[in-house]
Amino acid sequence: MKVSNELKVGVLGVLAITLLILGYSLLKGKQFFVKSKVIYAIYEDVSGLSATNPVQINGYKIGKVMKLELLANKTIKATLNIDRDVTVPSNSIAKIISADLLGSKAIELVLGDSPDNVEDGSILTASIEKSLSESVNETVLPVKIKAEALLASMDSVLTLVTFIFNKESRANIEAS
Repeated sequence: MKVSNELKVGVLGVLAITLLILGYSLLKGKQFFVKSKVIYAIYEDVSGLSATNPVQINGYKIGKVMKLELLANKTIKATLNIDRDVTVPSNSIAKIISADLLGSKAIELVLGDSPDNVEDGSILTASIEKSLSESVNETVLPVKIKAEALLASMDSVLTLVTFIFNKESRANIEAS
């Protein structure tokens, strides 16, 4: 039996389109052959966090952020896709952290001590770690306040020195 050229081109075309769709889905972060579970976290602010950012436990990647969506009450629901074989206690905290000095974000799961584990579709408690700039500002604030007080004192001293060494006082000193 002879296969026509049109059939060969058609099969090749369908195969190419299928590979294109699967490749695009893979680049978007979709995993086809990995068993995982979906959990959620609700945040007030997710600055710097985006889909495909990693989900970690003690720096070890166990999953990724699948999507972020704005809820009606102006909070953001993060959908986390984590490996099914990882046990996460139900009182764990999903904390947004800075993954590096360049500002990229990740979600760190701070494991709790509950004997119950999260199930597919559970909602975790959420928190946000301070960014590097916020930490630096918090540390520098007392120094800034002291520097402002020092500048005010120096201004008072300079005004006093200027008053003492005005033209009339200099003439009196020269006469002495």
